[in-house]
Amino acid sequence: LESLASAAAQRGGFSAQVTVDPAVERAGAAELLVSPARELLANAARHAHASHVTVGVEAADGGAIELRVAD
Repeated sequence: LESLASAAAQRGGFSAQVTVDPAVERAGAAELLVSPARELLANAARHAHASHVTVGVEAADGGAIELRVAD
């Protein structure tokens, strides 16, 4: 996700910050979020004209994983 966000930031002209919950990293689940994160980052660049984007991945209740992309 770090490299994806960095590449999107470079193409979109914004800065990006990525935070991944260590529990999600240990489970190796962050890789499952690459495709939806790619689309959300593209939307931030295309529609929001963002200057800074944050990407957050957290373990949620019930074993769910939450992906947040905010500008």
